[in-house]
Amino acid sequence: MHEKGSITAYLSLILVLMISLLLAGLYSVQLAGARVQMVSAVDQGLYSLFARYDRTLLERYQLFYVDGSRGQGDMQMGKLYGTMEEDIARILFNRVDGNHNGNIGDLVMQGGGITGYTLATDSGGSSVKEQAAAYMKASLGAQGVRLLLEKNSRDRDMAQNMENARESIEAGESLDQYDHLKEQAEQEQEARDEAGEEMMLPEAPEDFVNPIETVRELKQLGILSLVLPDGKELSGRTQELSALASGRKLETGMGMYETGREESGVTEEILFGEYILQHCGNFSSPQPCEGLAYQAEYIIQGNHSDIVNLKGVVHKLLLMREAANLLHLYQDQAKRAQTRAAAGVIASLLLLPEAVPVVEQILLVCWAYAESILDVRGLLAGEKVPAFKEASSWQLTLSNIPRLLDGADDLRKNDRKGMSYNDYLRILLGIRNSRQKMAGCLDMIEMGMRAEEGKSNFRMDCCLYTTEVQFSFIAGKGNTYEVIRGYGYDM
Repeated sequence: MHEKGSITAYLSLILVLMISLLLAGLYSVQLAGARVQMVSAVDQGLYSLFARYDRTLLERYQLFYVDGSRGQGDMQMGKLYGTMEEDIARILFNRVDGNHNGNIGDLVMQGGGITGYTLATDSGGSSVKEQAAAYMKASLGAQGVRLLLEKNSRDRDMAQNMENARESIEAGESLDQYDHLKEQAEQEQEARDEAGEEMMLPEAPEDFVNPIETVRELKQLGILSLVLPDGKELSGRTQELSALASGRKLETGMGMYETGREESGVTEEILFGEYILQHCGNFSSPQPCEGLAYQAEYIIQGNHSDIVNLKGVVHKLLLMREAANLLHLYQDQAKRAQTRAAAGVIASLLLLPEAVPVVEQILLVCWAYAESILDVRGLLAGEKVPAFKEASSWQLTLSNIPRLLDGADDLRKNDRKGMSYNDYLRILLGIRNSRQKMAGCLDMIEMGMRAEEGKSNFRMDCCLYTTEVQFSFIAGKGNTYEVIRGYGYDM
């Protein structure tokens, strides 16, 4: 009997030990499951938050952001956190008070908070540029991107050639030189009169009109009146810039490494310019909503007025076309001969025969400028102009320059293989400072969004891109756990 009792006690001890180990294992599994459940719930809460992206912003501009202002015009991080906390509680406890113990490990949520976030305007709006470039890459496809890059390379070379020639083509400088020659001629005539010398003044050939004087008249007219095609109306819209992103102090993110890059690659910059042309209005395709109609011109110029922005772009186009046209005149010997002959007439009328080379250069610049007026007028009319002219595509003879005062639209030639107004905007966007270009784009996105119903307070610096959260839980017998998770549209 004694031996049997010893065996029973020994087995009881072993059973107690085994049961203890089993219960400890079950408790450990329970806690592990609770930790998985905690992390999963926080992840799902973040996913739920970012699933509330602004659908209007996505449909109109293909950008993923959560409107952190909830339409109020200022950040509502407390409300965003509250929404996420409710979602997590609903997932864990099937209710929102956070105290129901029907889950694994008898979890209780103690609380938490948002420990970091980034906004659309952080890092100079780099997340906007990244999303825009990604959208354009997907939209164009590999072949489309390759063709765009090749075109950009050609356009950049052309712009560089024009930039190199720009210093010598300012019509204003040429007119100043001509005025100086006229003053010199008058002074010499006065000296001859005082000395009693008499000279037979030369007479100009019949029907000869001094092209330099015509260009002077053209320069005195408004720049838009020179190039605006018949039937085209100007937008008189203006925009209060202080209400837009570039004119106010912006909200900034906190506590997270900024995911965007300060400097973007060449390809991304080119794709971003294409994105602007696709999503922003311009003179050839004005934006119909309230605010500025010529949005691409605003991004290039940065003024509050459509008319002022268009004037700035037209001035740049005239300079670009003037440079290209002057290069053609230098190379065309027939036109050089005409210019030299006209310079001889003008110099003889001034009684300054030695000034023929100077007058010839002034005439070349004036002729290039006059041709550029027809070019830009054609661009604004929706026509195309070749990057560099040939004899067959040249429009204006030296003797026809005075006709510009009456329009001379019948002299325009539309080259279907040439460059359009949008092509020139692409070049101007390409040489625009990257930060200024992004600031202008953010302004135009805000302006466009505010024209949508219920979006009058929309702000890009209230658009959430990434966030990091921290939540505390109690599981089992007083075990405390912290869960830190981050999520965003770049992940």
